[in-house]
Amino acid sequence: MADTKKIITISDGSSGEDLQAIETKIDKLMDIKATDEAPTPEAPPTNVPQLVRFKPAASAPPKENEGTASIETESADEPEDDVAKLTTNWKASGITGDSPEDPEIVASDGPIDREAVDKALAELDTDKAPDKPKTAGFGRKLKQLMAAWWHNRKARWSTLGGLLAIIVILAILPPTRAFGLNLIGVRANASLTVLDATTQLPLKNANVNLGTVSGRSDSKGHVTLHRVRLGSQKLTVHKIAFATLDQSVSTGLGSNDLGSVALKAVGTQYKFTLTDYVSGKPVQGAQAASGQATALSDSKGHVILTADDPGTDTLPVSITANGYRTATVNVKLGTSNVTAVPLVINLKSVYISKQSGKYDLYQTDIDGHNKKLLLAATGNETSNNTLVASNDGQAVALVNNRDTNKDSSGYLLQTLTIVNVDTGAPTIIDHSERIQIVGWQGERLVYVAIKAGASAANPSRYLLMSYDYKTTQRLQLDHANAFNDVVSAGGAIYYATSNGYNGGVSQFVKVNADGSGKQALLVSEVWNVFRLDYTDFRLATGDTNYSYTLGGAKPVATKDSSNSQNRLYIDSPDGKHSLWVDNRDGKGTLISYDTTTKKDTVLAQAAGLNVPAHWLGNNTIVYRLKTSDETADYVVSASGGTPKKITDVTDTPGLTLWYYY
Repeated sequence: MADTKKIITISDGSSGEDLQAIETKIDKLMDIKATDEAPTPEAPPTNVPQLVRFKPAASAPPKENEGTASIETESADEPEDDVAKLTTNWKASGITGDSPEDPEIVASDGPIDREAVDKALAELDTDKAPDKPKTAGFGRKLKQLMAAWWHNRKARWSTLGGLLAIIVILAILPPTRAFGLNLIGVRANASLTVLDATTQLPLKNANVNLGTVSGRSDSKGHVTLHRVRLGSQKLTVHKIAFATLDQSVSTGLGSNDLGSVALKAVGTQYKFTLTDYVSGKPVQGAQAASGQATALSDSKGHVILTADDPGTDTLPVSITANGYRTATVNVKLGTSNVTAVPLVINLKSVYISKQSGKYDLYQTDIDGHNKKLLLAATGNETSNNTLVASNDGQAVALVNNRDTNKDSSGYLLQTLTIVNVDTGAPTIIDHSERIQIVGWQGERLVYVAIKAGASAANPSRYLLMSYDYKTTQRLQLDHANAFNDVVSAGGAIYYATSNGYNGGVSQFVKVNADGSGKQALLVSEVWNVFRLDYTDFRLATGDTNYSYTLGGAKPVATKDSSNSQNRLYIDSPDGKHSLWVDNRDGKGTLISYDTTTKKDTVLAQAAGLNVPAHWLGNNTIVYRLKTSDETADYVVSASGGTPKKITDVTDTPGLTLWYYY
């Protein structure tokens, strides 16, 4: 059979352009717009050309002029039906797209755009609807999606459960937990202690870096780093003359104690032994420093200082310790010898000296160094001077005639002056005919002022006063015609008033230095108060003796006599010890009484040893030694050791037993 192409023609003689119009109409018919409301049907178009329907050729031989397939026209009043019929008849014809035997579709005046027709038919075959215009935004669709998810209980709980499981897994695994917490800005603290690997003592000024955070160790080798990231990170510790330490550490939430790290010395090591100047005992916790190199002394006073070469012949080393004067030494570079350094307490010894011809007030370190004029005399002073240092060594009370104040009879009055040991600033406290110091109770000075020109029957002739040198508060603790005896003991003041006139009351009284706790212990004229030992008192009255125990409620009558023994006890600032001076075998003996164990310890013994004596802090005592060869102040430690001379002084009384006249 001859290879004859099958031709589709349009019966009304329409051209290819007419067929293109038909395809456009088909596209419009297939463009179903997806809207929330059903589209309003449109009236069928009246100008749509008739669609062609393909009829397969009959089995009979073709007649004349039947070289083309016949096409029946139908009204386009029902376009949708026409399209369906066209599609059905086309497929029924057996024509298959690209086969050589496929029919060629042409218009009456030329070929049809076959590609466009194939595309339209393919869309019809697959029921592919044209794109619909978007009527809802992304936000609305997302909202609808979330609403649908939320109302689906199974989906909701499955999602939440999955999220919870993920969170738990992330929280359990350290790396992911740290990563997540770091992202949201969570930070932690970390601390560690830097030690010397040789001595196992703290290293000061070591540079510590953890991640991006850095710090420096203090005198205890301790450093705390703040706002450290979580998780594993690099720790670097560096100090001059020591090998740098690098290691990885992990930090978690809260405070991270990283323990201690020990640095190995790579510089030259210098050795020192530090002792107390007076007692000779080791000084623990002192710091030796040279530049950035530092080291601490151990319980034996030993120090190993690791330092770099300073480029000089000697290495300057500064040694400091709490309560001690800074010591500076120069050691030979590279030496292996141990350097002994005695440390001197930084409290001053104050004394009166007439080396200028006047009674000037001086101060010096207890090793005799750094002497300094503290308060120059006015020239009015006589030999009648009294000097009593406070227990903390910060102030001294000076009684003399430095001012020209006189009473109504022209008698020169005594002046009570408080002198600041650090600055030398004087503060005049009182003027009176006679001033007698009772003692220091902490920061308060207790003294008795006798009014000038007062009659013997005046109840305010004697005034018991208290003055706080730090707050400048002055109190009158009591008054009387006279005080027969006054004793400072156990943190309180005990005194006996003599009011032997009409209406006057004589009694034995206790009061605190701040005016509190005032109590009459015995209503009777007590002529003398004898202190037999630290806690045992004897009260002598006209016809009866009384025994009184320090801190007790009431005196008790006794037949025991006092034997005229009387001791002056001077309490340490902390009240744990009290010193007193005895005469044994013709020698003055300085003794320390332990208020806890109630035992005496001899600290020094020498001919000419006597009061005045006083405390410098809780462990150091200054006392006077007067012989034909010298009048000097000496220092000794309450912990023992050999007494050492401070300096030569002019002999002046200090704190003494009360005397009445």
